[in-house]
Amino acid sequence: MFLWCLWIVALGALGYGLAGRALATPEAPTHRRVAAAMVAFVALQHVAFEVLSALGRFDLVGGSVMLAGAGLGAVWMHSQRVVRESLAHDVLALGDAAASLKGRPGAWLVGGAVIGVSVYRLTRGLAVPPLAWDALTYHLALPARWIVEGADRPHWEPDQWGYLNWFPRAGDVVWAWAMRWATSDAPVAPAAMLIWSGVLVGAASAARSLGATRSRALLAGVVVAFIPACVNTSTSAYTDPFVLATLLLAIAPAMGESAAGLAFAGLSLGLHGCAKQSGLPTFAVGAAVFALLHCNIYRRPFGRTLAALMPGAALVLWHTAWRWHLTGSPTWPLPLRLGGRVIFEGNPELAALYAGRLLPLDPERARPLWLVSEVLSARPDEPFDPMRWGFFTPVALGLGVAGLSALWREPARRLVAVGVLLCAAVPMVAVMSSDFAGLRAIWAPNMARLVLALPAALWVLGARAEGRATGWLLGLAATVEVLTSLPTGRGPRVTAAVAAMWPLVVAGCAGVGLVTVLGWRRGRALRGFVVGVVGAAAVLTVPIEGVRRSWRHPLYRDAFEHRLETYELHPNEETYADAAPLWERVDDGPGHRIALTLGWDGVGHNGYRYPFFGRHFQNTVLWVANTRSGAVIDAREADRLAREADYDAWRGRLEALRVEYVAALHPAPLEQRWMAQHPAHFARIAEAGGGRHSLYRVLHP
Repeated sequence: MFLWCLWIVALGALGYGLAGRALATPEAPTHRRVAAAMVAFVALQHVAFEVLSALGRFDLVGGSVMLAGAGLGAVWMHSQRVVRESLAHDVLALGDAAASLKGRPGAWLVGGAVIGVSVYRLTRGLAVPPLAWDALTYHLALPARWIVEGADRPHWEPDQWGYLNWFPRAGDVVWAWAMRWATSDAPVAPAAMLIWSGVLVGAASAARSLGATRSRALLAGVVVAFIPACVNTSTSAYTDPFVLATLLLAIAPAMGESAAGLAFAGLSLGLHGCAKQSGLPTFAVGAAVFALLHCNIYRRPFGRTLAALMPGAALVLWHTAWRWHLTGSPTWPLPLRLGGRVIFEGNPELAALYAGRLLPLDPERARPLWLVSEVLSARPDEPFDPMRWGFFTPVALGLGVAGLSALWREPARRLVAVGVLLCAAVPMVAVMSSDFAGLRAIWAPNMARLVLALPAALWVLGARAEGRATGWLLGLAATVEVLTSLPTGRGPRVTAAVAAMWPLVVAGCAGVGLVTVLGWRRGRALRGFVVGVVGAAAVLTVPIEGVRRSWRHPLYRDAFEHRLETYELHPNEETYADAAPLWERVDDGPGHRIALTLGWDGVGHNGYRYPFFGRHFQNTVLWVANTRSGAVIDAREADRLAREADYDAWRGRLEALRVEYVAALHPAPLEQRWMAQHPAHFARIAEAGGGRHSLYRVLHP
């Protein structure tokens, strides 16, 4: 935790230095500079990862070089007068904004609720191991593999792993850095909440740039950040808040007339394009709108406009070219179609799953209107964490229309507003297509997180709506959403783990507050806050890890024994999560080389592989080809696999790769039958789920 905090401070200071230097006061307002600083902070992490991964040095040595470089760069940046003046101006502006809330009890109620809910979510994230379904299958499994291997190397694997390995990675890079510095997943929740705070900052700065008052812009930021499908993923290691934040943070920098602001906007869109497949067309639409804004309205030469957008385009081009080179398709694992013609094929299993060809579907649920009804619905009796747009979505629609009407007479803001709506519509149009009929039918209640940009855009525009009712509606929406946003997975063991973590969090917050006040009395409040955070991390790292270690595997067991009480977002599948005893068995201290294998369950989302890496990523987790030629054949293609499978070839590869354990997960794969038939070569040392899952030791000659 301590090294991660140093990394965050160094990159944050360097990011602000870049923004303060490029968008100096008084030409650029505070909200624009803060948004640009957050973009730089995230972009620096992404670029540092790409460089170290390409060199095969994503390790503590390579990270230390990057940390030293970031620290020296931050010191040099903040030695410049223009940066110091910008920082002093922004600190005063933020202080004035806080002071303006005096005498407004409603503002203190919302602010206090935001802080209280955020601290609880942070405490829960620090106490509870990763439990969210997609975090266990790939969002944290891939960063863990990058840490073990020192790079993001291509892996060709069957079924779900064959396409999950290739999902866009920019959002997961943030978790990779947090886990790399701590050699633990303890900082994942704080890192995720930092990204989630970018949603609030992005929405507020966007609304301010479109002409909303300061108080309404702040309320719009709170409402967007606390949309149920957004706040409930704030500590889960899902990348949906990252995707939304990078879209919203692009707006304020682009609204300035400087080329530097456009460059920050392009960078933010570039990160967005590298985080989700729908981000590629969104990047194209957003870049075109911003180019039109600067060329036609701000009268900037086309060449200079294009040059300002190139850093963001470079991120997208590198990401796309890397994927194209390795897979033969720039959009793998999704297909690329133009005018009904397939230009590049996608992963056939993923395409069949999304289109609804793997499971029998209810035609009613496959209709686009079913998805609309699900994301719009608001159910007070929701049994699990709500993953919808919230109670006030109709209000957002009305305010959005009124806000768009209010700024229609202003050409620059009108263009940006229309562009934001177009960008927000891209993922919605995509999931409405026939290619996603299966996704709508199976996961419609959870799909609001994939199309968060649309309600966010409406709330941002709505902050500009005229009339006193706008402020009251925003305040009411913010209050209700914040007060109803506590996570629901609060079983007895979760509560006990959070209670064990509370004293550490309270002590840390008190220490940070004390040092900040001492710094404020000396005119160094910001410096005091930074010193307090780093000091608290240094003191509390060991105790926090101790609490996490004592509760990690009891909570993993609880996730299937009491699955309706211990979960994140929604319960995990019992027949997958009950492999938890095997996770604990291989998390025994020394590093192991573990081969995972699993059968086909009809959907292909049953591979909870992250916990096999161990709490300190000491294990190497891999899949070993089971065919004669080494070809990768999905377990879904049972007949073809039966013809090509070869026990001797598979066992020879286990020997060559020095595999120590083989974990055979439910449904039973053919390797499990092989191991049971050859007790001279494999010894079963553990099982779980009533025999559904087995762990074998490889008996090397």
